[in-house]
Amino acid sequence: MMRIFWLIFIFSYFTVTGGDIINREGEVIGYATVYQKGSGLLLKLTLQGLKSGWHGMHIHAVGTCEDYADGFIKSGSHFNPEEKTHGVFDNHGYHAGDLANIFVDKSGAAHIEQIIPNMSSLYYREHFSSADAALIIHSGPDDYTTQPTGDSGARVACAVLSASAGK
Repeated sequence: MMRIFWLIFIFSYFTVTGGDIINREGEVIGYATVYQKGSGLLLKLTLQGLKSGWHGMHIHAVGTCEDYADGFIKSGSHFNPEEKTHGVFDNHGYHAGDLANIFVDKSGAAHIEQIIPNMSSLYYREHFSSADAALIIHSGPDDYTTQPTGDSGARVACAVLSASAGK
């Protein structure tokens, strides 16, 4: 029992991953970091340079932002290893790539701390052992219902979340 406590304690302070957030012009506009915290992951994000208002945010299955001029299409669909439907309002439960909307203030800045429940660093690494994931920010808010993306609009920013970080 004591060994489990220490493993949880040690993992709770490790950075799982992090990366620069880039916009559709390829400019770095912020940074995202993911930490293991208790029974979930903690996403910390700081950015400057997006349009004011609510924006959908998701983890996508392919860790690339290289096609920024084309709208980050190569990042693929949402991270969804259990093949669940999209949206926290879905009766069957949301999938692993669903995150809460973020708010960008009038100056174009956002500072976010968001819990990603029931996703541990071990679960993350298991599903991304040979490839990275991408954190995608959309032009509009996620309605938490519409399939498959929450009607959140175009992809406007991206950060690669490396599976090898923190190993």
